[in-house]
Amino acid sequence: MRYAEIAVDAPTGPERTFSYAIPEGLELAPGHLVKVPFGPRSIQGVVISLSDTPQVEETRDIYDLVFEEPLVDEARLKLAAWTSRYYICSLFEALSPMLPQGGRVRGNTLVSLTDLADDIEPGTGGTSGTTLTPFQDKVLSYLRSHPKANLEQLVRRMGEGARSAIAALESRGMLTRRPGSLDPSVKAKVRQFITIAPAARDSAEQWLRDPSIRAHRQKSLAQALLDSPAPLGITSARKEFGAGAVRSLMDRGWLNQEAVQADRDPLEGRSFPPALPVTLTSQQAAIAAEIRCSLENTSGEDASGRPDTYLLQGVTGSGKT
Repeated sequence: MRYAEIAVDAPTGPERTFSYAIPEGLELAPGHLVKVPFGPRSIQGVVISLSDTPQVEETRDIYDLVFEEPLVDEARLKLAAWTSRYYICSLFEALSPMLPQGGRVRGNTLVSLTDLADDIEPGTGGTSGTTLTPFQDKVLSYLRSHPKANLEQLVRRMGEGARSAIAALESRGMLTRRPGSLDPSVKAKVRQFITIAPAARDSAEQWLRDPSIRAHRQKSLAQALLDSPAPLGITSARKEFGAGAVRSLMDRGWLNQEAVQADRDPLEGRSFPPALPVTLTSQQAAIAAEIRCSLENTSGEDASGRPDTYLLQGVTGSGKT
C-alpha cells in the first residue's frame, strides 16, 4: 500500500505532516488538494509527498480529491516548506495563498432536528418528562425554520450560549450534528454559446427566403448564425437580437447550445495607468548599490544558512520603500 504525507488545514507545528493511506484506484501526486478525516471532522489537506512507509503504524484513508489536477508545483512546495519553517506557521497556512480563490474550504458542522424534536410544540417548554429552558426552545424554533443550519452561523446569531444548548439538545436526541461539505465555494465559470444545428441549415435558409415571414429579429439572428464562422455567445445574442428571438429559434429545434468553460480574469474591464519610472535620490542609490554589491559578492546567506538581513533606518516618509 502507498501512503501520502499531507499538510492538513488544522493548527499544527511548522512543516508538520500526517500520514494517510491512499485508497486503491485513487491517483495522487504531490500538490493535490484532498479531503481527509482528522479526528471527528473532515478537513482539507495538500499532498506533500508519497511514500511506501507511514510515520505511524495505524493510518486512515484519504477520502477524495478536491480537484483532479495538482494545484501546487514542486517549487512552490519547497517555498511553502521554507515559509513554514522561517515564520513558524503550519505548512497548510504557508500553502493556502497558493490555492485558487475559493479552493480552501474550512470544515463546518451542520445541525438538524430529529423526529423527536418534531413532537414538541413550539413555545411549550417540552413535553411530559422533557423540560426545555426558554433558550433551548428558542434554538429549536430557529432550527425548525432553518433546516441543516451551520453551527457557527447559529452561534453568531444566538450567542455562545447556543453551543451548550445544542449539546444539551443533542444529548436528549432532539438534534444531530454532521460534517458539512468541503467542496470549493467557487466553481468554474461557464459561458453558453449557440450555433445553427447542421440538420437545420437547409430549413433555416429556406425560411429566410420566404418573404411572407416578418419575424425580423429572428431572421437577423438566423442569418448571423449562418454567416458566423464561430459560435455566438448566447448572452450577446439575446442582447443584440432579443431573448424572444433566441427562444423562438430554440423552440424550432434549429439551435445547438454548448457550454464552454472560461478562465476567470479578476482584472477584466479594468485599466491601469503605466507606472512611472522611479528616480532614486543620491542616498537611496548609494544604499541600493551597497545591498546589490553584497548580494552579488556573497551567497546571500550568513554562516547559519539564514538569508542576509538588511536594516534600513529612517523616519516615516524618508524613502525607505
